[in-house]
Amino acid sequence: MTGKWRVYNIHKDGLTHKEKFKGEDLVIPVGEFILMDYEDAVQFRGQYFPIRDNAMGVQDPASYKMIKIEAGPEANNKAIDDSKKVYVCHVDGKEFADKNLLDEYMKSNFSHLLIKDETLDQEINKKSKRG
Repeated sequence: MTGKWRVYNIHKDGLTHKEKFKGEDLVIPVGEFILMDYEDAVQFRGQYFPIRDNAMGVQDPASYKMIKIEAGPEANNKAIDDSKKVYVCHVDGKEFADKNLLDEYMKSNFSHLLIKDETLDQEINKKSKRG
């Protein structure tokens, strides 16, 4: 996915976030953001950031990683492009552009593989009538 996404530092104690990512030292002051491609932003947010304790044995606030990813005006696309979404039959791998087409194909060709649990269906019906 191309396009730029905003990676914000939302540290609750107002500290600048400093971290090495893909061989580069990144610095994000609190309340500010840097631009990244979507995949990099997600990887950066999930990258391990070591927890350190202070002299009192309490987690050092500098080791909190508080990152938020947001699509800004720089990102002119969505994370998932619905026009390219493909539905795949898990039995034979045939692809469909629409979920209803896949459902019809499954019913007409593989209905013998369907497992019915009457008790489960009854519980689902009870819950849907209550809510």
